[in-house]
Amino acid sequence: MAIEALDRRQEDFQRESALKQNINSDQWMTLRVLESFGWTLKFVRKSKAGPLAAVYDPEKHCLAIIEPDGTLNENPQLAFRPS
Repeated sequence: MAIEALDRRQEDFQRESALKQNINSDQWMTLRVLESFGWTLKFVRKSKAGPLAAVYDPEKHCLAIIEPDGTLNENPQLAFRPS
């Protein structure tokens, strides 16, 4: 059972590391600050303006977007599929 938990954590770490390779330096700096408050990077989508990084706020139980310029958009005009 403990080995499965370690494997899952390792998979999560590898997935998040791969996602971070798709964001720019402004987004990375914002993400580092948010991670110190418990936020996590969930996915990255491409847009005409640049990558959009979706982050999860565990306190509010909601998704927000880190825009290509590094600003946090807590009220994105995007539709998210329920997980």
